[in-house]
Amino acid sequence: MLKLCALLLLPAALAMSYYEDEAALDMIARDTSLKKGCGGKNADIAFVIDNSASIWSVDFYKQIRFVQDFVKVFNIAPDKVRIAAVSFADGVYYRGAFRFDAYKDEASVIDAISRIKYLHGSSTKTDEALDFLRTKVFPESLANPNRQDAARIGIVLTDGKSTYGDRTAVAAARVKKESKALMFAIGVGKKVSPAELHTIASGDDYVFQVDNYDALESIKNVLGIKICEVPTTPPPKEQPCGVVNPADVVLVYDSTEVGPSGISDIQRGVTAFVQTDEMQNPNMRVGLISGDCPEVGSFPLNRYTDKSQIPKLFDSLPYSELDALVGELRRDGFHPENGGRKNARHIGILIVTGKPQNPKAVRRQAAKAKKEGIELFVVGAGKVVDPGFLKSLASEPVESHIILGSDYSNFGLVGRGTGCQDM
Repeated sequence: MLKLCALLLLPAALAMSYYEDEAALDMIARDTSLKKGCGGKNADIAFVIDNSASIWSVDFYKQIRFVQDFVKVFNIAPDKVRIAAVSFADGVYYRGAFRFDAYKDEASVIDAISRIKYLHGSSTKTDEALDFLRTKVFPESLANPNRQDAARIGIVLTDGKSTYGDRTAVAAARVKKESKALMFAIGVGKKVSPAELHTIASGDDYVFQVDNYDALESIKNVLGIKICEVPTTPPPKEQPCGVVNPADVVLVYDSTEVGPSGISDIQRGVTAFVQTDEMQNPNMRVGLISGDCPEVGSFPLNRYTDKSQIPKLFDSLPYSELDALVGELRRDGFHPENGGRKNARHIGILIVTGKPQNPKAVRRQAAKAKKEGIELFVVGAGKVVDPGFLKSLASEPVESHIILGSDYSNFGLVGRGTGCQDM
């Protein structure tokens, strides 16, 4: 009996000695909080899972089990913690991917993760996966009125260096800024790039490296504690539109395409646009690019503080081509000499009434503009407008960056879209 008592008491004695260390006691307290689901904290957590051929299939499924086990730490519910997941290699693999609003309980999420299959891609296009988070996953969280206080978190798991490191750096910066996401990076094995992990992550404390996939289990609790310590986002205070998010807005249209009869329609649309409450704010600037004679048909952002003068300029406008005008938007539209501001959103509004003479050239210029950080809205009017062409020009999410109609009577909707969205 004494031997049994000794065996029972020995672990307690060892525990007492170990937990006398204050840091260890703190860790245990936080670990207990972790097991309670972060005390009910709200969070939207997205996993980005490397699916390249450099990972053996056995290790890939160890990675999947790690994600499943990690999910069990949290209270999965629509009003608590929500999970999204996607795998990538040659690009984003839509097969098996799911968004935050897809599953509402732990069992469903774990089952969904199990359906992400090993596809052994030949590349590691981490940039495309990060862009997917920014354009397809986090927008729902940002727009959901019931998730405004939720922390937005992305967790990237990879075993190597991305195929395009420069693109990955740009994509990581954009998802952190535009999605207001806190990014974690987990590197597995010796082929990872520590520098790239730090580029992806939101700080040094959010980078984890392990030697192999078996070792992922060793970081589960520490990673969970880090996530539990992420502050939730307080609801934004009401402020006048344009004060929080000033914007430089440049309207672009090809007067050759519009024709003289369309000028009056555009004038009515622009009048509705500049008269919206959002655009009346002095922190909003408006410019116009319409042709080859800037002194007549175009004006920079810093010319008109009195926006009521803008609709009067449409009586004698020059003619040009849309691709050249979008190029002008990129080069000069937001230049400081023309009133462009570094701290403002740079927004281009492309007015399209038909098929341009060179649609491929327009697409190229629009793609370059978006890559350079210009947000593009597209206004389409007329019966010959191709919706597919308009979508190829618009920024993501496409649905909120396109205005369609037979005329320009709903142009004012663009004003409400440019002034009050988050940076």
